[in-house]
Amino acid sequence: MKKTMETREGTLDDFIVKEVKSYLNKFKEFKDTDVVLDLWGNIWAFTALIAPKVSKVITFEPDEENFSLLLNNTKEFNNVIPLKEAVVWNDDTTRSFFLNTKTNKGSHSFLVQRWRDEVTVSCVNFNTILEEYKPNKIKMDIEGWEYELLTTAIDLSFIDEIVIEYHFNALRDKDKTKYKEVIEILKNHFKNVEYKEDTKKAWCTIITANNY
Repeated sequence: MKKTMETREGTLDDFIVKEVKSYLNKFKEFKDTDVVLDLWGNIWAFTALIAPKVSKVITFEPDEENFSLLLNNTKEFNNVIPLKEAVVWNDDTTRSFFLNTKTNKGSHSFLVQRWRDEVTVSCVNFNTILEEYKPNKIKMDIEGWEYELLTTAIDLSFIDEIVIEYHFNALRDKDKTKYKEVIEILKNHFKNVEYKEDTKKAWCTIITANNY
């Protein structure tokens, strides 16, 4: 499908985005019965590619600028639910969010970092979202917040595939303790978990888990 996506600098034909392609390649398959949860949607490049292939996409994006682009890039799809909220592990309804003011607008985070603008964003509980939408696939790229969500998830039994970008630096996980904990959680819920054993020099890595 030939499309043009709106970005901050103009347009980008065919969504030739390296990171998006890496996520797509990590999923085993997409079916027309799939319900996909996209955390976070950013400007919607990933979801735009899978929307024609699946039943429904629920995409969360807390940043105002990113969400505006997301809405414009989703307007022709009737199977997408775009929500301007951040997904958190507890019942906070708002929280401080730290914006990267440089080029990479996909690296906004809850984790406090220097030289970032602080804004307040609306929040919703991760377990509430899982219970309400029952997604069977999840893409999780939330700049270090993946640890909090995965260690507090109550029920992952209906999820058959998940792809996670794990951020060592953002989590200050030098000894890989949190990384190992996440791996064990995934192994308890999924038949197959793929991850890198040697992560000494990595600042982030991709973890995939599925029941295929």
